[in-house]
Amino acid sequence: MPEIVERADLYCKSGSKDAVYHIEIAKVADGYVVNYRNGRAGGTLTSGTKTEQPLATLEAATKIFDKTVKAKMKDSPPYVAMEGSGSSFTHVQAGVADRATGLLPQLLNEIDFEDTAAVEAVVNDDFYCVEQKADGERRMLRSMGDGSVPIGSNRKGQEVALPQEIASSVAHIRCTLDGEIIGSQFYAFDMLELNGTDLRGERQQNRKA
Repeated sequence: MPEIVERADLYCKSGSKDAVYHIEIAKVADGYVVNYRNGRAGGTLTSGTKTEQPLATLEAATKIFDKTVKAKMKDSPPYVAMEGSGSSFTHVQAGVADRATGLLPQLLNEIDFEDTAAVEAVVNDDFYCVEQKADGERRMLRSMGDGSVPIGSNRKGQEVALPQEIASSVAHIRCTLDGEIIGSQFYAFDMLELNGTDLRGERQQNRKA
């Protein structure tokens, strides 16, 4: 995995615009690259690079990195850093992004909706339940309940920033949740831990309650 040397997390919320922009310098075998991800907050982000080929020096990569960040902060409307009290997201430090959290969601198994018999079998079987999904971004979160910043995890189990509203809402509740985010809303699918009690062995109906 490339070593993340520097990273900036930016966001822009103005009118109907609610966007994020992540940019990082990564050290690879042949030098340094500057990569970015951007898109609507809580949605699927588009990935790209500012360096088609690795640059020989960190200084060269830093120039591109700094120029891009400054340009985003001068946009109309401008982007601002995801740090401090004005941040809309928790901040993930350079080197921590994509770190394994140990929080891996149980992903879905697709069924063929044209196979009527298979669909009816699932619907009529009490072993299964129905979960509404709003096509957000899959997230798990773990809060220690002591006011510290909760950990957010993506579908691959890698650490990611959480919207500040979500982080603040669970910062004083010791829990582990699985769900999805849309903008600054968290839709919980499951509760795996609460107040130090492991709920994984409980029936899903009890965890839902």
